[in-house]
Amino acid sequence: MPISNLTNGISSDRKIDQFEPPYGYLSSIDPFPCFEESVINYSTNQRNQKPSNLICKLVLVGDVAVGKSSLATRLCHKTFDRNYKATIGVDFEVERFSILGVPVSLQIWDTAGQERFKCIAAAYYRGAHVIIGVFDMNDIDTLKSAERWINEALQTTTADNPLIFLVGSKRDLITDNTSHAKIEQTARIVAKRVNAEFWSLSSLTGKHSNL
Repeated sequence: MPISNLTNGISSDRKIDQFEPPYGYLSSIDPFPCFEESVINYSTNQRNQKPSNLICKLVLVGDVAVGKSSLATRLCHKTFDRNYKATIGVDFEVERFSILGVPVSLQIWDTAGQERFKCIAAAYYRGAHVIIGVFDMNDIDTLKSAERWINEALQTTTADNPLIFLVGSKRDLITDNTSHAKIEQTARIVAKRVNAEFWSLSSLTGKHSNL
């Protein structure tokens, strides 16, 4: 089966041929924001060999009502649902991408933020390639919790060196740029402690805002 058959049906905004720039130099853990040579070579080999669909597992962690489900809904369905419903246990989505011509299925595991579901959610951390800790930029206590959630996920996952992101949600609710800058500064300190890349964004607008 030609690899083109596996990438058919993938929308143009899911075809990634260039490395996505970081939110900002101070927010990135990679001083060279580009595909490494090993990744490029691997992609070339994948295209030349018998094609297969790679699977990437991503888990969203964080306190209840910080915006994890809204992030997943914005990514997968390009919408924003104002009718909030707490996740029970875990929700699951799959998005298909083409990265450097190689088909990749992104599994998105949206875990519950309530303490009573923690044991259930922890079972889904295993094998995670990407961990995204989410906090509400309007509630600094959720930033402290996000660091704890990330560390707990790292203790459980069996994947080697998973990619870690710290995401500040509900950016649209902050109207004062000075307050936003202070929150970002604190978030970057936390991100460095857990070796994460930091992003600030709004699920309502679907955009990030870098000052």
